[in-house]
Amino acid sequence: MEVSGIKAFRNSPYVVTSSIGMFSIVHHSEQDVQSIGPDSVDVPSDALVFGGSVLTCLDVGVAANLISMGDPGKVKDLSRDLVEHVLLKFGEMIADLIDKTKESSKDIPGVFLGFGSTLIIEQLPGISQLVKPQHYEFAEAVGAAVMPKKESTRGRGFKFAFGYFGAKGKKKTPVGGGHNYPHAFRFELSSRKDHNLYLRDRALKSSVRQYVLSEPQFTGIAGINVSDKPNINSEGEWLLSEKDLDLLSIGVGILGSGGGGSPDLGKLMGLQQLKKGKKIRVKVPERLGAGETTMITALMGSPAVFLEKYPNGSEGTDSLQSIKDLYKCGYKQDGDNWSIAWKPAGTVLQDDDKEDITYDQDFPIVYNPPHVDNIGAMIPVESGGANTLQALVVASQAGLPVLDCDGEGRAVPSLQMIGPAMYGQSLYPASVSGDKGQRVVAFNGPSAGALESFFRDQVVAMGSYAAVSFAPMPKTTVENYTVKYTISKAWRIGEKITTAKKENKDPIQSVVDYENGKVLIKDGKVTEIDHRTVGGFDRGVYTIADGKGNQVAIDFQNENLVVWDKGPENKKHLASIPDIISVVDTEGNGLTTELLHFGLRVSVIALPCSPLLTSTQALKFIGPRALGYDFDYKPIGKYRQAVPVPPLP
Repeated sequence: MEVSGIKAFRNSPYVVTSSIGMFSIVHHSEQDVQSIGPDSVDVPSDALVFGGSVLTCLDVGVAANLISMGDPGKVKDLSRDLVEHVLLKFGEMIADLIDKTKESSKDIPGVFLGFGSTLIIEQLPGISQLVKPQHYEFAEAVGAAVMPKKESTRGRGFKFAFGYFGAKGKKKTPVGGGHNYPHAFRFELSSRKDHNLYLRDRALKSSVRQYVLSEPQFTGIAGINVSDKPNINSEGEWLLSEKDLDLLSIGVGILGSGGGGSPDLGKLMGLQQLKKGKKIRVKVPERLGAGETTMITALMGSPAVFLEKYPNGSEGTDSLQSIKDLYKCGYKQDGDNWSIAWKPAGTVLQDDDKEDITYDQDFPIVYNPPHVDNIGAMIPVESGGANTLQALVVASQAGLPVLDCDGEGRAVPSLQMIGPAMYGQSLYPASVSGDKGQRVVAFNGPSAGALESFFRDQVVAMGSYAAVSFAPMPKTTVENYTVKYTISKAWRIGEKITTAKKENKDPIQSVVDYENGKVLIKDGKVTEIDHRTVGGFDRGVYTIADGKGNQVAIDFQNENLVVWDKGPENKKHLASIPDIISVVDTEGNGLTTELLHFGLRVSVIALPCSPLLTSTQALKFIGPRALGYDFDYKPIGKYRQAVPVPPLP
């Protein structure tokens, strides 16, 4: 949910708004209603019943004998059909807002307050009991009465603010869907004394009053000025700014296919680095030195847990340091054989019987290593949510740049789906680190799949999320087995969405057109969801319907895997992994699977994946049949190669 434009990760209390009220303008033909609002008359005298020339909801209420106000003779000629259509439309708009506050399809009781509630005359869908308390029409007047006399609400318009704040003299407990309390619709303040219960602190009262009563000054979409040019230093590195992190978080939210962890939390971690004076540098893979290596780092586990258990900030650097320490100790690998020249005190080699992996459960920190490393840059494991931004943070903490590429060009559920691993490159040695300082190093093992299973158990033991790092890779591996310019791709998608919103264009269609994708369902609603955390994964299925007979079901395992047609024609699957399946909100923001809930308004889009993922070899690991589905992969379209933001050498 969003509160005053700020994203929050709690579904309660629910506050949704709509510019609809008594003085909303009714846009209509002779008998048909195109829309109600969002604009309203400047002054009440513009309404028909007060001698004006604009049809408002108030006029309709008077014509329907629901309200006694103004001159009823001014609206006596309104057709009965038009009046009925306006009242029906008004009720539909309110019912739609109510639906957004619920966590299930179960009907709930509703308490309606405020003058606009007069127009709600029939039982609404989703409401089991429609309650209008005595004097409900004057709730807004009560709110105005507790305002300081010197302040004015003239010209500020009317908004329906949905939320429950309790009755006079009772505890102020925010209530949302899923509770055994009735929903109350519209803002209510019972008395000046109650008002002070919310604002006990004098400074808080002052700041809230100033925010609420001052006119907002908009400087762009979410404060982003897309005209700012990327900052490129003399070495051809792109120095990321706050604006770049904003755009990047939007883009990876789309490319993540519902997984990869929250891009908003990832962005916050990046902003913390900039606030500390750290630099986040990105360069094209072609600028990696011939003798330099690079490492993949990632978060692993349940994205739902990641929302509730914020990282301490050291997991990624601990994981990276474990690998660096191991190589400083003279670790060498030749095929299935490996050796370590200098074993630090405390190292205990163990064998995992299940996966045949040699590991150390608590790899010690190396304080006086005999060697140095040649790691020249970091690589995100994937394009997706927090994982892209995690690599930027770890690299910044280590004083390293990040290469403009990653392992898949999307987010994936398992380690064996990482590009280099699918094409036979070893991920060993590998490390996993938890938020309590745990460090587990896997020295060697039979496959990436075995490492996935072994590390998944370790991650669950660490609290269902941790950071992982893998063996350093030479430049040739980066050139052949990673997807190039994916950080730039995510940034450009974010720029497309932001620009579209600024120009009042459809941000969803702008991304689909730019990426050669498809819209699978538009303006739908989440109607069912089965979400559970099992074995370190978020798994389940959810259903989205658009109210026009179109309905899809989406299987997910952290990431969205398959979209099924559940409409009348039942065309089976519409899109599948490895193509990118993204569920986006009305603003074009990609939604991770752990944020979906009943009633959420969304669209579903599919974007083509990189050719790296569509070869016969890759589909053995990341195709539908590799995940147990009985059909072959069919591309959604032609992949669009991104143009890098940082310059080529």
